[in-house]
Amino acid sequence: MKPRRASLVLLALASSILVPPAASAQEGCEPWTMTTIAEGLDRIENLEPDGVGGMLISVGPRSAIERLLPDGTVETALSDVTSPGGLRVRRGILFATTHNDIASGAFGRADGTIERIDLKTGERSTYVEGLTMPNGLVFDRAGNAYTSRDVGTPGLDDITTPAEGIGGDMYITKVPAATPDEPDTEWAALGDTNGLAIDRTGTWMYVATTFNTTASVYRVALADPTVIEEVAQLGSVTDPVNGLDDMTIGPDGTLYITANGTGRVWSLDPVTGESCIIASGLMNPTAVKFGRGPGWSPTHLFVSGWDGRILELTPPS
Repeated sequence: MKPRRASLVLLALASSILVPPAASAQEGCEPWTMTTIAEGLDRIENLEPDGVGGMLISVGPRSAIERLLPDGTVETALSDVTSPGGLRVRRGILFATTHNDIASGAFGRADGTIERIDLKTGERSTYVEGLTMPNGLVFDRAGNAYTSRDVGTPGLDDITTPAEGIGGDMYITKVPAATPDEPDTEWAALGDTNGLAIDRTGTWMYVATTFNTTASVYRVALADPTVIEEVAQLGSVTDPVNGLDDMTIGPDGTLYITANGTGRVWSLDPVTGESCIIASGLMNPTAVKFGRGPGWSPTHLFVSGWDGRILELTPPS
């Protein structure tokens, strides 16, 4: 049974309140070691290593993208970025979504963009505009970009989707590399989408959903976006407020997913469906990425949060 809309509104409110959740663990599941490496950075939405010694972070309240160095130094990489969301670095170019805010989603405002910033020269341009609440961001091997959206227009249920959410009329958007000024804003009919990751074969896009009690993870066939399959359910009616957020994929295909509502980081094998809570007791974690570049271990996970902290997760030895 799909959750009622009222329940989803309560879930949204619960996910937005900075309340430290109780720590939890699973039998036979060994947690990773958690270390705070930076704090006091304000409400962070996303993070991405730049590959040359910095960790880029989306800081919504300051409308900025900042760069954290391994020694804790913080510098502004880009200012005047309204509600920055997903970040991706490709060949020295940073791509960042803007207007990732609830108002844009609820009112269906197509004021969102993907900004393109040359990290060497600082040159900035708008890669694509006309998007509604672009949240997660990922690129396939051909250079096509995809964005997610997890809040829709209330009262609109124009599409039938396997994932419930707040409002309706939500899709995954595809931005073709050849024609970025012609985004396909109805590429995949999957509502309530947040974290995105593409497998190493370029066959599937994995998608985390936020506002549903089952904490469902789906996959969409890149070659045919009408093929949408549920991979796993990380939540249940007795564990409902996971509020899955952004995610990343490891070299072995394992997915790592932040749960904003319950303060967790999950690992999920999308082939077997085996899952594990590798970190808990966090304060509204928003995104997770493996390190890359000097000072950022490629085997460690780095997690951002609404409490302004960056955490480092070290795998069990």
